Amino acid sequence: MRIKKLGSYIGLICILLGLSTSIAYQTSSLAPMVEDNRRAFQAFSGGIEKYREFKVAWRSRIITNFLAAKVALLGSLNLRHTVALWSALWFFLIGMLYILAAKRKSLFYLFGTFAAILFAYTPNLQRVFPWDLPIVFIFTAFTILYARKQYWLIFLLLPLGMGFKETTILLPLGFLISEFPWKRKTSFFLLSLAICVVVKIAIDLYVHVPLPFFTMEYSFTKDNLEGSYLIYNINKLLSLNFIPLLINSGTLLAFLLLPALDKTTIAFKVIGFIFLGFILLFGLINEYRIFFELIPFALYSLALYFYGDSFLQG
Repeated sequence: MRIKKLGSYIGLICILLGLSTSIAYQTSSLAPMVEDNRRAFQAFSGGIEKYREFKVAWRSRIITNFLAAKVALLGSLNLRHTVALWSALWFFLIGMLYILAAKRKSLFYLFGTFAAILFAYTPNLQRVFPWDLPIVFIFTAFTILYARKQYWLIFLLLPLGMGFKETTILLPLGFLISEFPWKRKTSFFLLSLAICVVVKIAIDLYVHVPLPFFTMEYSFTKDNLEGSYLIYNINKLLSLNFIPLLINSGTLLAFLLLPALDKTTIAFKVIGFIFLGFILLFGLINEYRIFFELIPFALYSLALYFYGDSFLQG
């Protein structure tokens, strides 16, 4: 029995290494396509003073940008090798979370995450940023901890997540749909939200953001176009371009349409719909990598719906 179990883990890690390598090749091909990729991965290469001149909307993602710059300096790697190593490493860490949580049944999550990420990392989309996969790691960890009701560990996860990407601030909403009495769930929500807000403001003050906490952009300039994100996104949806509906390889649409079979899925749907609302205000819906945070929520829901078990609850 032990030999069979060991063989299962060896097989899973072999598959995970293969998928990580595929992600590395795919992202390395995107690396030189747009200058923003280089700017993001090398933002911290000139130290903190230079970093304080980095784009405001991206500046508070200090942990991922700092670590990416360190990887870039590792052996004086060029941009393509930096992006390849960075992406492979984070995908591997995400996969290990699933293997440790779901064990032999993690195969569904490994291939599901791989397919969802690959949808956004196609050559015509061109962009790959340092915070793309680290924030998937944070949301995956949250998914596992929330499904297992290990709420106290979520409090430790939130400050780290805020240094990865500010979308972490939506995760405290999960406490409002937890099994606790209203008084306790409200206190958990307010405490966790306060942690996120304090960390966000502290980072913004450190990196000299002009207006701490308020770093998101409402408008954009892209491809000689200027305008509001909201208006652009509404026009994109009204144009009957159905490709955005298949974001994350269709897992997002399936997640939104299929019924919630447990309270955990309800929590994930609430966070997901609010997340999508913010995307309409602050992002471009045809930049598919900005939907990565919802990958673990969708996979949890789909596993529960199709197999009757999420495999993550221990």
